[in-house]
Amino acid sequence: MSEVKERLVLYLDILGFTQLIEKMRTGEAEKVEEILKLYMSVSTCVPKHVEWLETLQERFKELGVYKEGDHDTYGVEQCHFSDTLVISMTTISLEALRTLCIMANRVMEHLGDYKQTCRGAIDCGLLYHKGNQIFGTGLIDAHFLEDNCGIYPRVIISPRVQERLFSDLTNQNYAQKFLSRDPDFWYVDYVGKSFQGLD
Repeated sequence: MSEVKERLVLYLDILGFTQLIEKMRTGEAEKVEEILKLYMSVSTCVPKHVEWLETLQERFKELGVYKEGDHDTYGVEQCHFSDTLVISMTTISLEALRTLCIMANRVMEHLGDYKQTCRGAIDCGLLYHKGNQIFGTGLIDAHFLEDNCGIYPRVIISPRVQERLFSDLTNQNYAQKFLSRDPDFWYVDYVGKSFQGLD
């Protein structure tokens, strides 16, 4: 059976990373160390969040209060190369989108610790994603959206995902708990919107 499936895809671009890398040319050891710490921090924050969700699932099961979908990780996969981080999930739903937005927010928080920021997009489409091996239309579309419509530091939700998940007022009201909106896009506003209590 083919491993190419429709997935929810988050494409993140760390802004100013090229300029940061250029500082390595000077041979300053502290710059190299700073970049390594940033890279490791960003690479590990999503696996740590997934581990936390899995621990919660197990605890809920032990207590006998687990319901299908509680603290689900939705088959999350992640790859990180240079200034790009891609996270994808097997489920395209509001709950999966919320979990993906929380993960995006965690990455943004870690970047903020190093005075860095990012821009990104969430889309859906056909994708093969196993660890660092990734290809598909979902990746291309998310990258195109980030590159052409992101404009400033935020993570925008594609019109395709908006149409699919925000079709009625109930869903829109729920989405407003973790997303902001402008005339063109819903987006993750990690400056103006608090994610506390949404985990």
